[in-house]
Amino acid sequence: VVFFFKQKTAYEIYQCDWSSDVCSSDLTVNKLINIDKVDFIFSAFTPISMAIKGVVKNNDKFMIYQAMTPSISDESNYIFRDYRSMVKTGKIITDIANEESCKSLAFIAGDDAAHRLAYKIIKEKASDYGMKIISEEWPQWSVNDFKTTIMKLNLNKADCLIVFLYRKSGLFYKDLYQLKLLDNITIIDHDGFILEAYRKPEYVQLLERPNFITVS
Repeated sequence: VVFFFKQKTAYEIYQCDWSSDVCSSDLTVNKLINIDKVDFIFSAFTPISMAIKGVVKNNDKFMIYQAMTPSISDESNYIFRDYRSMVKTGKIITDIANEESCKSLAFIAGDDAAHRLAYKIIKEKASDYGMKIISEEWPQWSVNDFKTTIMKLNLNKADCLIVFLYRKSGLFYKDLYQLKLLDNITIIDHDGFILEAYRKPEYVQLLERPNFITVS
């Protein structure tokens, strides 16, 4: 999601792009900066923010991005992050896993820079606690069927599953439920707010499970 602002007599929303399309986002921002003359950009999600940061920097525009990758703001004095970093998130999740007496961790995340950073932090801190990541999967954001990926996680050997799947969470848990793998494992989900937004009965039941923990 990217919001664009143009200054007239006051600031107003001038253009919105809700497509979240990484491939076209840099072209969209180029047009809005160079043709529509926007002054300020709000961006969300790491892949989109990463894709447009160069255009924003090269044109000396201001941007606030709501994503967890801290390095994006290092690109320019005019780019600011408005979200908790993945470094802090990784530490919080590992602390929770330790408090839940987990020893064997399975990890699944959409493949992007922010999640790779979270994985690095979790792996390092888990070792300090005597925990071990026994499996990891990095599905592409285009994936809609997670059954094969779930089987590769070897959840029968894990006592904790860590999940970073954003808007794909609903599809993932549907497949996890159909495979009857929800009952005997602690789940720590970074994106529980996505499930809350769906408000479907099956997701509400999942959120109420004592072994389902959200970190948003």
